[in-house]
Amino acid sequence: MNKNLSIDEGLIKSLYEQGVSIAEIAKQAECGRSSVHNVINRLGLGKRLKEWTNEEISILKDAYQSDLVKAIDLNSIAKKLGRNRMAVALKANDLGLCQRSGRTKYPDYAHLEPKKRHAARTKKTSSKEELSKLQSENAKRSIAQNGHPRGMLGKTHSEENKQAQGQRASALWTSMTDKQKSELIGKGLKTKLKKYGTLAPERNGTTWKSGWREIGGFKKYYRSRWEANYARFLEWSRQQGHIKEWLHEPDTFWFHNILRGTRSYLPDFKVTSNDGTIAYHEVKGWMDPASKTKLKRMKKYYPEVRIELIDSKRYNTLKKQVSRIIKDWE
Repeated sequence: MNKNLSIDEGLIKSLYEQGVSIAEIAKQAECGRSSVHNVINRLGLGKRLKEWTNEEISILKDAYQSDLVKAIDLNSIAKKLGRNRMAVALKANDLGLCQRSGRTKYPDYAHLEPKKRHAARTKKTSSKEELSKLQSENAKRSIAQNGHPRGMLGKTHSEENKQAQGQRASALWTSMTDKQKSELIGKGLKTKLKKYGTLAPERNGTTWKSGWREIGGFKKYYRSRWEANYARFLEWSRQQGHIKEWLHEPDTFWFHNILRGTRSYLPDFKVTSNDGTIAYHEVKGWMDPASKTKLKRMKKYYPEVRIELIDSKRYNTLKKQVSRIIKDWE
């Protein structure tokens, strides 16, 4: 049964107003954290807690700055203020009270409102990569000076915890529809392709000599020496003026209507002729079932795309013709 159909909103409201954490509320209400947040937003509970009075801020400062306090008890503070535990923690961060918090690594912006503080921080960087690098450096510096904010540095999950996480992951996967699974797998493949430039795994000690080569001024991962040699042939052909351009694995074709099995095809080479026509070349010494499926689905879903198969017969003929005149032929 879908638990979202039997959520006890009254219980969530009561626990939230008592300052109970979102995780604990979700546990007691037997629902997910996102469901708890949805109920809180729908009932307008979060909006009520945004405005802080001067008296509340004074109480919060006293709680954090007291010399008697060894460790901050957010639950007690939240209960005293009649606020949510997370709201208390966020306000303490905004006021610069958390010496162990990651936010104290920006002391120059502590006087600014959250949105303005974020703008001031990000203004120092020109790209997401630069911002990520800056945040990483600040986090490392903060941990070196103040220790890990949650005291978890160097600690690992117990075997019991790992098994529990595995069971939750298995249960989640089992509860997903085929479409949801397909979308999740597709997202992973696209991320891998964007990050590494190829879907091919790097295998060591193989007989087909997979590995990285620099051909035509670009360092790429080639799945076999046949593929690498064919790249050298294409580069030689370009230099001789026989073709206009060649690229290694630039385009991926997705079979969006397929929910299982082979869902994409990444041709080895994209070759542009001098007249501007485009063809994709696939180097295959032998055709495995997955490769056959890919080519069949290409004909069905992308009939306008031209695929040229460089099989063993065609490759060996090419090898006899050009292997002696092309540099670094393997």
